[in-house]
Amino acid sequence: IITVNIPDEKKDKDKIYTLFNPNIILYSQKKITLEEGCLSLPKQYAEIERPEEIEVEYFNNKNEKIIEKKNGFEARILQHEIDHLHGKLFVDYLSSLKRNMLIKRVKKLEKMGKI
Repeated sequence: IITVNIPDEKKDKDKIYTLFNPNIILYSQKKITLEEGCLSLPKQYAEIERPEEIEVEYFNNKNEKIIEKKNGFEARILQHEIDHLHGKLFVDYLSSLKRNMLIKRVKKLEKMGKI
């Protein structure tokens, strides 16, 4: 289950919805690199390349099967969160050197009581 809350500044209202059993069924060839972070690794960020557009299949809270194309920031959020359902973190997209550096920084921050 994933619950999404995306601020929509144009409509002055947040876009909120829940996805049950989400599955990405199509990834665009075009990719975009943006900085990502995660509560699982506090205060750590890295440039991550992901497809710019996806097609996601899920059930909504009325048990209706939904298939939608998502792009931009919303597509990135869904990819990040669906990765969590599969036991994957954003650092898994990094080289082992970069990943280990981030993990060491988190451990150091924990030791110092900063997280």
